[in-house]
Amino acid sequence: SSKGCAMDLSRWDVLMAVGVLVHLAACPFTKVEESFNVQAMHDIIHYQSDITKYDHNEFPGVVPRTFLGALAVSVLSGPFILLSQSLGFSKLALLFIVRLTLGLLTVASLVKFRKAAEKAFGLQLAAPFSLITLSQFHLLFYASRPLPNIFALIIVLWSLSFFLTSSRRSLVWSAALAVVVFRAELCLFLGPLLLLDVFKGVSAASRFFRYLRHGLIASAVWIFVSVLIDSYFWNRRLWPEGEVLWYNTVLDKSSNWGTSPFLWYFYSALPRCLLGAIPLAVVGVLFEKKRLSSFVFVALFFVFLYSFLPHKELRFIIYVVPVLNLAAAVGLAHIWKRRSQLSILVSLFAIGCIAGSACLSGSFLYVSHLNYPGGHALAAFHRHLENSPGDVHVHICNAAAQSGVTRFGEENSSWRYSKLENLSPGKAMLPFSHLIAESNDQSFYKDSHDILFEEKSFDRLSLRSSPFGVVTKESLVVLQRKTPPVVRNGKQRAV
Repeated sequence: SSKGCAMDLSRWDVLMAVGVLVHLAACPFTKVEESFNVQAMHDIIHYQSDITKYDHNEFPGVVPRTFLGALAVSVLSGPFILLSQSLGFSKLALLFIVRLTLGLLTVASLVKFRKAAEKAFGLQLAAPFSLITLSQFHLLFYASRPLPNIFALIIVLWSLSFFLTSSRRSLVWSAALAVVVFRAELCLFLGPLLLLDVFKGVSAASRFFRYLRHGLIASAVWIFVSVLIDSYFWNRRLWPEGEVLWYNTVLDKSSNWGTSPFLWYFYSALPRCLLGAIPLAVVGVLFEKKRLSSFVFVALFFVFLYSFLPHKELRFIIYVVPVLNLAAAVGLAHIWKRRSQLSILVSLFAIGCIAGSACLSGSFLYVSHLNYPGGHALAAFHRHLENSPGDVHVHICNAAAQSGVTRFGEENSSWRYSKLENLSPGKAMLPFSHLIAESNDQSFYKDSHDILFEEKSFDRLSLRSSPFGVVTKESLVVLQRKTPPVVRNGKQRAV
């Protein structure tokens, strides 16, 4: 019945939301790539209009970023934030809430995209699309991460939905929002998609100029909104994504953060991200060659074009993963639909693709849990000194700040937290009562500090180790200044 079908659809949607929740619970902390939006959400929640207290005044980053994504998530999280604060929950709980809000927005966009695909292809895709997404690691892992790419992904999924349902004006306006506010390089993905729609059917020329007119108007409106809001937060007139585009493409400064071979996305990033969905996507394209091949081609063409940029990260192409998952879901749906006509080996192969992906993804999640020593160290530091009556002034080293430490982790309002940079290990650290330092630096403090505990992180994989063959290493050490001062050679040493 239609009622049972609706229940099935909602059940699969809830499972995807649960998948995001599991990844969030396993990896609740964030890294340096997410720091701007994490700190922005913290400051919007805690300081509202007092911009002088915002983190970006002290740590502006290499290029300015838009506040629009952080502002939207903070507003949507508002009622739950207020409830959490009234119940006396910790600040880390607030980080969980804003990230969960973002994750649910991503899931809602995935559901929107999947439903549009069901209309376009005339297939029930809830189960196969959800199973494939749940069997993978990266999409659910990134879904709740406050990166510009994820804010853009949410809008891109709506754009893709409008493309599949031929909602052309909405397609143009959403595409313009994604490009001019969040990630300018998406013009390489959404531009060809628009052209694909232009040349689909008759009156291509008139449709092109209609798209162009709406695109220019939409871009102007979204740039105006970005300039208006972001200039307020940054206290100067600017269009953030314009400055990012200039930095990354015209100045080509992104290469300063490392480079990868041209084909890295194809032989490393996409296989790790898609796993067993790759052969299923091929099956999907073979079954729906006329309707699906051009859609998949645009996604892969975007990856090809973006490969010319030497600096590469998986999150830069995360937008194509739902498209390729859709192709895999179509393949899985056709295999299931024809299971009585196909060899049992085909069905077993499809099941094996999903099961194998899920096993690999579980190991990925375990390893990722070990990649946030800074966040774990700061949380453990608060538990260790929970009832400490003394004045606590803790310095957080750069390695800790980049691996999970954010303002959400600063639980005690009476303590002082410092991320002051360019301080040499040793005497320069003596004014601080506590240090979260790199383990390699602890020899500098053997006379002046006591070790409270050390924090481990992922090191490498080894078949001789367990679980999952994971080997960890001492990454950070939490130190407490000795009292009274150490006396050596009849002289009191300053501490």
